[in-house]
Amino acid sequence: MMNQQEIQELMEKMQSEGETGEGAVKSVRFPSLKPDGKRSIKSSLSHLDNIEVNIYAELGQTKLKVRELLNLEEGSVLELNKAAGEAVDVYINEKQFSRAEILVSNDYFAVRLNKIARPSKLEKILMPKSSEEG
Repeated sequence: MMNQQEIQELMEKMQSEGETGEGAVKSVRFPSLKPDGKRSIKSSLSHLDNIEVNIYAELGQTKLKVRELLNLEEGSVLELNKAAGEAVDVYINEKQFSRAEILVSNDYFAVRLNKIARPSKLEKILMPKSSEEG
């Protein structure tokens, strides 16, 4: 540990160096950073390229009482909270990332993505949970 005299000598040395120009603080001008609006999520997440994610489209939801649930049988119809033709939510790993319309493609249901999450939100959706907590 430094004593008071050593601290004083160090301070005097620093002041004298500042006056002579040695070790003087100089201002620096950096060019301004302007986002181009085309941030490439692919390049920033390339380390995740081979990770599989679960994607699903949610047609709608409903709530039932347990007695109603127990009365369901094959052929029962559940009314959902979305109207026919209304956009559905599309999720990646249980987090919404898009709105879409339902289509049929080669006898399979499909969705056409209408609105996709911004790259910053998509990056958060795709990041593994362990790195979100860190």
